[in-house]
Amino acid sequence: DSVSEEKIQILRKNLNKLMFFNKVKFVGISGSVGAGFAKEDDDIDLFIVVENNTMWLYRLYLELYNLSHNMIRSKRHGENVKDKFCINLIVEERGLSFPNDIFTFHELMFLKPVFNEEYIKYIYACNVWLLKEWGIRSDLLENNEREIRSNNLLIRVLNFIAYIFQLLFMLLSGHKPDIKRIRENNRIGRIEFFPKNFRVKKIRNFEKELQRRNS
Repeated sequence: DSVSEEKIQILRKNLNKLMFFNKVKFVGISGSVGAGFAKEDDDIDLFIVVENNTMWLYRLYLELYNLSHNMIRSKRHGENVKDKFCINLIVEERGLSFPNDIFTFHELMFLKPVFNEEYIKYIYACNVWLLKEWGIRSDLLENNEREIRSNNLLIRVLNFIAYIFQLLFMLLSGHKPDIKRIRENNRIGRIEFFPKNFRVKKIRNFEKELQRRNS
């Protein structure tokens, strides 16, 4: 799909703007662009992996950088989101084991690696149910044993401060954050940007489509 390829090239040209020192381990494209059926007006969904204890620092960096560069989708864009980067997920390496459902399967199988392309094999290896339940090729998996860097105390403290700061900002600015969901995801090393019921709706749509095709 030429539209999807054009949007992938937009990410490649702007990839350096998403880097944060040496803390970013992987950048991939998900959603309609990753699946190869993007429309001209679509945004570009991103799946980003960072080192442990850095995801809130990284999110803060993106928010501050975006104030002057306006490259990341936000509420102020409304429906005009063409070629904006939509940060669907920031995940630390400790949070790469995802639940076994058709939504996650779809996200991982249509994930298009752009930075550190070989890393996607490690993501698959953290989710062995892809092989056991869905039968993906075993050669897509690599040894799950990797050296996971543990940041020093200063980085961990700064990341916690960034977490508290952003949580307070969301509360005071009227974003109405789901505190319980944010805390649960923070505990397992993830920041999810899609709505809470988004996964449920997608799973229901997939199930309906499967039933339609099987009937």
